[in-house]
Amino acid sequence: MSTSTRGLRSMVRSRGGWLLLTGLVVPRAASTVSVFATSAVLGPDGRGVIAFVLGTATLVMTAGGFALFIPAVRERQEGSALVARQYLDLTVFLVVGLDALLFLWAVLAPTGLLAPDTAVFIAIIALANAVTVFAQRVLQARVSDYEYFAIGALPAIASTLVLVVFVVIVPDVTDYLILYCALSLATMLWALVRLRQRVDLRVIRPYAVVPHLRRAAPTGLSMIGSILVLRGDLTILGLRSTEDQVGQYSMAGSIAGLMFLVAEVFALRAVSAHGAVPTESYAAVVAGLARSAVLAVALSAVPLVGVSWVVLTYLLPDFQPAFWPTVVLAVAAVASAYTRVVAGGMGMVKANRRLYRYAVGSVVLCLLYLPAAAYGALGVAVASLVIYLAQVPIIGGRGALARAAAGSRS
Repeated sequence: MSTSTRGLRSMVRSRGGWLLLTGLVVPRAASTVSVFATSAVLGPDGRGVIAFVLGTATLVMTAGGFALFIPAVRERQEGSALVARQYLDLTVFLVVGLDALLFLWAVLAPTGLLAPDTAVFIAIIALANAVTVFAQRVLQARVSDYEYFAIGALPAIASTLVLVVFVVIVPDVTDYLILYCALSLATMLWALVRLRQRVDLRVIRPYAVVPHLRRAAPTGLSMIGSILVLRGDLTILGLRSTEDQVGQYSMAGSIAGLMFLVAEVFALRAVSAHGAVPTESYAAVVAGLARSAVLAVALSAVPLVGVSWVVLTYLLPDFQPAFWPTVVLAVAAVASAYTRVVAGGMGMVKANRRLYRYAVGSVVLCLLYLPAAAYGALGVAVASLVIYLAQVPIIGGRGALARAAAGSRS
């Protein structure tokens, strides 16, 4: 039996693996239900506006969040019982700063779907989600995998039920986004309550933020590179194309996104495994998880593509043009699975040079989205595939990870 197959089976048999999988898949499944509901009621144009707001909010959230939960997790593995509140403060400060810049852009030079009203929605959702993700990741690593489920899955189910019923009764894009903002803020408060109850969160004196920001920089920059590839496509398409094309691409991305989330489970395992296995074995563990992620994503792609053809052809015919972008993004998800897991492992062993190279390479590759957006949803999907394939040699493999792990021991 191959190591990738053994790794996949161990994930399936692990209770923690199922909690992580549920905590990831349930929100994504809930999001997919919302996508189908809003698409059926509001059509491609309405769906396009919603997708642009939510996709850009995710981009701002990740860029501003700067993976500050990673050093908070790493400090626990290094023996610290505390979580420095500076990490949470920095998360809020950076996201609010990016929100302000985006709003200024929307006021001074509105572009495509970016306008003052959409910028306000983006700002609120980005801040709420950044704080929620920080709390979720810290609790998952410091308390238990159940916390990831409690913050990820439970609010998602309740929010989706409310949103789906609401959009059927009140089929209006603006009203839908107002409710979405309110639910995001409620989830943020729920996550903060759990964080303060279960983790010793306090300010480390003297109150300095630069050292904490420096510790997060390598992983934070690599995650910005990843999210530019994952969400930059939708944002650039919204800035350069029409609501209809954004709506079509959003449908394709929502279906393919289920495959991307499978890889995220293995990436979380790679982060959790650091400190739980001998350092000299860590590279082999991450490499096995990366292969397992590729296998799992590939196995999930075939049925999802088949189901998407039926849904888009017979249930949502207005979105039938989204089928071929879905196929292309499904292939891209397989390549992304490998890089996502390895990048997580690189962050834990402080492979700073490799992560900086990965971040810079991803940002440069994202320039492909600019000409691709002229060809609509399919053009951007093809650009995504090219970018994900190019990221594989940039991030490296087991050898690079082993050298980085050895360097972190010395």
